Amino acid sequence: MSLPCTGNVTNTSLYCDYADYENDTCTYDDDDYDDVITAPSTARNVAFALVRYLFPVIILVGTTGNALSAAVMLRRGMRGTSIYFYLLVLAVVDTTVLYISAFKTWVRVITGVEWLHASTAACRILMFLLLVALHLSAWLIVVVSADRFVAVWMKSEVRDGVWMLRSAVVSG
Repeated sequence: MSLPCTGNVTNTSLYCDYADYENDTCTYDDDDYDDVITAPSTARNVAFALVRYLFPVIILVGTTGNALSAAVMLRRGMRGTSIYFYLLVLAVVDTTVLYISAFKTWVRVITGVEWLHASTAACRILMFLLLVALHLSAWLIVVVSADRFVAVWMKSEVRDGVWMLRSAVVSG
């Protein structure tokens, strides 16, 4: 199994073995990576242009949409329902994914600064947050589906407010 390398320059490859990663001997070689990135290519130029100009639009639309969704979910009439609680958490988690992945990539293309290569701690924290947010987002969709199933099949428990207590426990 190979994992992306980060850290000091000692390995000539962009990838390393799992054992090297565990021992923190796996490193990132800037020179090899820069040669790959600076190679002239029309496809590369198109890809970078898409990232440079399309990612800010995606980030702006995604942030606006998630903020509006969160504002709607926080309205008084919707606070007492489990489905809206899950959707509120989903809006926050999706915004987190948007900023950790798309915004970070856009900053890398515009400035050349890769936050994952700032330090081992930064790499681990960002990757942990990204993976948690991605998995949480997927599982929240599963929980929303289960919530709707239960709401249809067990209407009395949902009306009694038992399910709202369970939703708070599941989400957090």
